[in-house]
Amino acid sequence: MGDMVKPETLRALVEAGSVRDALVTADGRKWHVEISVGMARRAVATRRGQLRQWSSLDAVARYLRGMGVARWMVDAADMSEQEAML
Repeated sequence: MGDMVKPETLRALVEAGSVRDALVTADGRKWHVEISVGMARRAVATRRGQLRQWSSLDAVARYLRGMGVARWMVDAADMSEQEAML
């Protein structure tokens, strides 16, 4: 993961209208988010700078809605088979 954005920066970017959309990507049983800022995609990080991961799409949706991100896409190509059966 290249550049990452911490939650407080994400909120500021959304409020400034700089976030075009978000891509939610499966990684086995976890999900992570990349936002589009200008021509770049930046992964969402924790406050400590680690890649932020979620265990469900519902949790991702709540987080993004809370941050003010209304438009997002899902890439489930790398979702684990166990997750697909749930």
